[in-house]
Amino acid sequence: NLLVPVQVTYVEVNNFWNNLYLAIIAANTILEKIDGATYTSDAVKSQHVGEAKLIRALCYFYLARTYGGVALDGNLLGVPLVTKQLGADAARNMPRASLEDTYALIVSDLTDAKTKLPPSASGANVGRFTSVSAQALLGKVYMFMAGYPLNKGADYYTKAAAEFKPVIDNPALSLVPSYVKLFD
Repeated sequence: NLLVPVQVTYVEVNNFWNNLYLAIIAANTILEKIDGATYTSDAVKSQHVGEAKLIRALCYFYLARTYGGVALDGNLLGVPLVTKQLGADAARNMPRASLEDTYALIVSDLTDAKTKLPPSASGANVGRFTSVSAQALLGKVYMFMAGYPLNKGADYYTKAAAEFKPVIDNPALSLVPSYVKLFD
């Protein structure tokens, strides 16, 4: 029978939550300690800041979509916002931020990452985040903010389109010409 439901256990939900927060804490550690590190190039330092902020924003985006939403009293709940190094106990006792505050941090991190990341990656850097990846994710975030439960509406669809347009028009990015080429 193909209609067998997939059961998600508490362990899987717990691991999803914990792994995202571990990545957030790692990104926060980079952001807090980067000024004490020695770099031969400001561009590489800027790239590391951009990558940490993009990772943190991506994790919060997953958390907000999975665990955020409307509470029984009608308030929009986000997730606990950890923006500095914390111990596990301190992090567990943090209250939830509002969904607005959660998305504000996501947008702020992605906007900053967009300016700090290089426009493309080549050589040993292929596969690393670029400003284009930050811009595409920011467009997706605006799309989600436009709809339920924040219901920001048409202005945010316009913001999303403005972020997506340069990504779509980027000559370095393209889809393969045919489905068959995916398997060459």
